[in-house]
Amino acid sequence: AGQRTHVVAQRLAQSGRRPGGRLYGYSTVQGERHPEQAQVVERIFRERAAGKGLYVIARRLERDTIPPARGKGWYVSQVQSIIRNTTYKGLLTWGATRRVKRKGKLLFEASPENVITTPGERYRLVSDAVWAQANAISDANAAKTWRGPDGRLKSRAGQSEFLLSGLLSCGTCGGTMYPKQSGKGDRTRRLYTCTTHHLRGSKGCPQGKGLRVEWADKAILKSFEEGLVGHVVLGQLEQALDAQKRLAIDPAPLKAEAAKIKAEIGRLVESLASGDLSDIHDAVRARKARLEHLEGTLTGLGVAESFDLSKFAEKVLPVIADWREHLKKNTSTAAQVLRKIIPHRLTVTPTAAGGWSIEGETNYSAILKECGLDAVTAVLESIAKVKGSGARRGWRTAP
Repeated sequence: AGQRTHVVAQRLAQSGRRPGGRLYGYSTVQGERHPEQAQVVERIFRERAAGKGLYVIARRLERDTIPPARGKGWYVSQVQSIIRNTTYKGLLTWGATRRVKRKGKLLFEASPENVITTPGERYRLVSDAVWAQANAISDANAAKTWRGPDGRLKSRAGQSEFLLSGLLSCGTCGGTMYPKQSGKGDRTRRLYTCTTHHLRGSKGCPQGKGLRVEWADKAILKSFEEGLVGHVVLGQLEQALDAQKRLAIDPAPLKAEAAKIKAEIGRLVESLASGDLSDIHDAVRARKARLEHLEGTLTGLGVAESFDLSKFAEKVLPVIADWREHLKKNTSTAAQVLRKIIPHRLTVTPTAAGGWSIEGETNYSAILKECGLDAVTAVLESIAKVKGSGARRGWRTAP
């Protein structure tokens, strides 16, 4: 039945008719305009082409009490779906995605080899120019987002054009630092400056010196790119495993105790016929619980000893390469990477020699989680040598 439905939809697309149900903006499946909805579609395209954000467009539609395409309110995804739909510019597109099952889950994946495009002028609601302008805005924003190799969204782009906006604090007063521009013409400079000093002067914070934006950005990017190479991440992981092996319990006494408990359980079972049943049952349960704990500990020791760090490194390096690529891509995506690595603001302090000191903590747990650190942590937790909370909190270093 699914194959027959697919064939029928394919034939409709090839003949210039739109498969599927009724689309927002039309009264019928075959393209008769819905007067009110068509005006809403045209409005969405106009506002997007003028540079308005998807969220702003959605809230304005709700403010004007315009019924949504589905549900009780306008979602950003609904607005974006309308903007991306080529039907509104008179071009029918079918087969761009297909449904597949992977590990029991229903997913949608791109299928460019199956795409069918046919002219459908009767469906047109906006001009080619307006459609192109609106989608150019969405394309530019999509280029600034950070997606993994599987296409899943990892971070949205921020609004600031400054890399370290919101990530710096003044080492003198502890307040935030904000980017500003000073000077005119060729003498224009962009600086990260203490917000408290700007608002309250020297009484609020005596540190009025500004850190050049270009210098700070270059130093931070270089430091974190070197950190992402992997020596920080892999080095700390190797130290944790080495420490675990040094503190590992000798398995020989555990095996001896397990054998002794098994013998005791056997003798207790034999004496059930003549002894106090309740006392014997309690003794058997206690020994079985201890035996289960010992066997679990021995299993954890074996797994930890067999852990192959080199194979784990092979899995880590491609993920680190992806992070480094986005760190170097542009200001917007680099800021997304840094926000995942820096848990707290970096402290900026001028030095006596006239330079600057930038200190802070880094958290590589997001990278390690992508690489399967949870599996490593579970091994260590199974023998109670390293607590998971500490491992997931990340490794600290001064950039």
